[in-house]
Order: sequence, then structure tokens, then C-alpha cells
Amino acid sequence: MSTAGKPGVNFPLNDEGKRPTSTLNKQIIAEAMGAMDAKAKEMVLKTPDWRHRYADQLIRMVEMGCASEKAALDQAKAGIEYMHKTFTYIKDGNEIPFDEAMIAIKDLGDYKYTGVIKGTGAPVDEYTIPYKNKKLTGEALVRQVDKWVAAGTIEPSAGEGIKAMAEKPELLANLKNRRFVLLGAGSAMGPFLTLMALGAHVVAIDIDRKPVWQRLIKVARESAGTITFPLKKPMDQLKDDEEIAENAGCDLMGATPHIANWLCSLDDSTPFTIGVYVYLDGFLHVLLSIASDAIIKAMCAKYASNPRMVSLGYLCTPTDVHVVPAEAAQESRQHYSAVTLDKVWESGIHMLSGGKFLQKNTRPAIKDEKGNELHIMDELSIAQGPNYALAKRLQHWRAMVARSEGHPVSSNIAPSTATVSVIHAKTFAWAYGGMPHFKPIEIFEPATSNAVMCALLLSDVMTDDTIANPERQLANPQQLFSEGAFHGGLWRTAYKLDSIAETSVLIYWMDRLKYVLYAILLILIIVVKKLVLKK
Repeated sequence: MSTAGKPGVNFPLNDEGKRPTSTLNKQIIAEAMGAMDAKAKEMVLKTPDWRHRYADQLIRMVEMGCASEKAALDQAKAGIEYMHKTFTYIKDGNEIPFDEAMIAIKDLGDYKYTGVIKGTGAPVDEYTIPYKNKKLTGEALVRQVDKWVAAGTIEPSAGEGIKAMAEKPELLANLKNRRFVLLGAGSAMGPFLTLMALGAHVVAIDIDRKPVWQRLIKVARESAGTITFPLKKPMDQLKDDEEIAENAGCDLMGATPHIANWLCSLDDSTPFTIGVYVYLDGFLHVLLSIASDAIIKAMCAKYASNPRMVSLGYLCTPTDVHVVPAEAAQESRQHYSAVTLDKVWESGIHMLSGGKFLQKNTRPAIKDEKGNELHIMDELSIAQGPNYALAKRLQHWRAMVARSEGHPVSSNIAPSTATVSVIHAKTFAWAYGGMPHFKPIEIFEPATSNAVMCALLLSDVMTDDTIANPERQLANPQQLFSEGAFHGGLWRTAYKLDSIAETSVLIYWMDRLKYVLYAILLILIIVVKKLVLKK
């Protein structure tokens, strides 16, 4: 990345005047692991080729965190603290530690005003999930959820969360008693569209680009919801939606303290749920993640005496390493050891690849200091890189720490989704096409993923029935990510996601080519038949 640095949050300069990302990435993981084991820290720092070896240390960190509640929280706190004091913030040419900037900068910057738009549409009265060209509600939705659970595509706890939204309409009626702060409101995987259709009040934070806000404002006008957002000019001076769009939005990385101050200036009439849906490629994802975390930290600090005023919402990636329910690990092992015709050729591919393809995804169970058995699932995708992994790990850390401080936290696993940003790469599109061979994997359309994950978020923050409730006791904080998982089958299939990609591409093309072979065979049959008839 550029050595000069841009206004806002940055990776720090090193002694050579550069801003390396991999070196700091490794140091952050080392600091987190060093909170409980100095030797582990040294081992991380000595890891060569971090770009391709980071996954080993992330798995080890999760396993070490299984030792006790204290171990998991100490890791999380150490990682968060090191990131906030090590990253820097540039303003007016001055560069200071990020945590100091968040305290020292107390003004609103360019965002001195607040816009509010109330939609004129009628709220939907049933929770709806689009799926395979159908709109599922009520009993039809419940039946489909039960099918997903039975197949192993989602965890039973995720099924219960979705069904709660289908069976308890009073939850929808209570949406007006909460505000949803969406960091990355326009994200394809975010709940903005669903929340607005339900008549919710959304506090929208997104980049200050006119096309983004034209879309958000249009949705808001036509919906039953209300949208609140930062403005650079008073709303009564803006004559139409075009001018509002030109002055709406903010730079999350470039003006983090100002955005935090703006959010903290909002009235406390109703509770806030802060959801993080931001994403950029590479090191920028880390910067977005720490900027989002700083805003969450500020809001949590404001309501420290009443933590239930601020709940958090995250979308966990399925391509990570997680503590999973014993039942999920057991089913995955059963799939791996099953004797079937498919397993014959799968075993052949595994051997021919030298063990690279079709690797087992479950790790040996770990017993904590109290004798509880915890199960680890490795679905890390090394190709996504250490920056993506760190950005998501920071979210895990904040989720665990915030919950320990009394904040409700919704942090559910989202499924693999055929978003435009993913399938525009042909290789990924082919892999997604072949993955459903490995039961019970299913790839979902964005509209379905959006709706099911919003349902799980609402179930978590609108009821006290789920693991998001901080009063529910956990054997280990990392179990926060075990329930409510809509993982698309990854936790119950036999293999690591990283090890099925190439085989999935092969399966995709074999499936496509079979129709060509069928056509050739049909033509041959017709030709032979004609020749026979001529004779």
C-alpha cells in the first residue's frame, strides 16, 4: 500500500518508512496468542510465508482459546487493544495512534446535520423469504426451514430463529421500538431492503457517493420504513432527493471519529442494533473493519451503564474456523467415513492429489479446563488471504468481548452466496456449480441469503431466546458462533471447503459435458437407425 498514507485510518509506518500489511497482520495474531502463551507468540512471529501459512496459526489460536472462558476473552482483548493502539489516523497531515484520535477528535467534521426520510409504503405483515422463484411465508416457510434442517444445510438453532419470525407476527410489530444502524447500508448481503419493507427505522451509514444514496433514498421513499443518515448540509436547504443524495453519506475510513461522534449524538429514545456489513478487497477490508470496530467501541462505551441499549450484529463467513455443535461435527465425520460409490472415486481423487484435495474438515475434539468437550471445524479458505481473515477475526473478538460486557450480540454464519462480486470470476462460478455434489452443501441466491440472515438477526435482538442473549451461559465465548448457523451445509459435509474447489470445477464441467455426450449419442442412434432402414 502507499507509504504516504491517506487521511483517516492507516496501517502504521515501519522503521523503513513503509506500511507493510502482512508483517502487522502476523504481529496482531501473535499478540492475541501471546496473551496466554509467550511461546505461542514467538512461534507465530517465526512463521515463514505468512500469506500461505497463516491458517495454521488461526486454527491454533481458536484451539488455544478453547481452554477456558478467560483464554478466549484474553486473546480477544489483546488483539483488539493492539490493533487500536498500533493503527494510525491521519488528519491535517498529522499522524497519531488510532485510539488516541478516537478520543481527541470530538467534533462532527463534515457531518453536522442529520437527514430523515419516512417512507409512504405499507409495511408487509408476514416475514417473507424468496427462494427458487417462490416467496415463502407462514407454513410454507416453516416447511422449507424444516427441510433445510433435516438435510443438514443449516443448524437446528438457525431453523428455530427463522421460524420465530414466521410464527410470531408480534415481533414485526415491535420493530418500531428499535433503530438499526447499518455500517455499509447498501451492501448486497446487508438487511437494508428487508428492514425497510418491514417498516423498521434504519440509521444508514455508507460511502458518500451519489449513486449509492440515490438508491437508498428511493428504497426509503417507497417503503414503510424510516431512514436516518448523516448530511453535509441542512436538509431544509436541499430542494429534492437529488440534492439530498449529493450531500448524504460519509467516509467510514476517512472520518471515523466524526461518524462515531455523529452516532453518539443521536437521541437515546430507543435501543440501537449496530450491524456491520462493510467489505472491500485486501488490506482495505482490515481498515474498514477496524473503523467499524472503533465506532462500535464508542457506542458501547456511551451506554456502558445500560449495555442492552446497544446490541451488535455481524455476518460470520462460513470460510473460517469455528467451534461447532457436537452434532454437526459428528455428522461431518459420518459423511467422511461413509462407504458409498461416490466415496470410491472421491478417495481416488484424494490419493492422486497427494492428499491436497478432499481433506477432512473436523479437528480432534478439545477438552477445556472443566472437562467440556469442544469441537472445531476448519473451513478456512486460504485463497481469501490473511487480511480477510484478520478483518473477520476482529469482528469475532469484538463480539465475544461485547457479549461478556452485557451487550446482546447476533453473530451468525451466513451461507456461501452467488453474489455478483463472486460469480463474475468464472472459476468461482464453476466451483459453486459443482459444490452441491458434496451433500448437504447448497449455494444460495443473494435475496435468499439476505432474508434468512435478517430473520436470524431479528430473532436474536428482538427476543431473549437465542444465544445472543448475554445472560445465557456458555462453556466458552467462542460458542457464540455455534448457534444460528445458516452455513449452507459446510459444517456437516465431509470435506474442507478449500479442498473441494478444484474437484467442484471438474464436477461442474462433467455435468455440463454429459448433455453434449447425450446429444452425440442421440445423433449416432438416429444415424444408425437411418442406415438400418435404408438397408
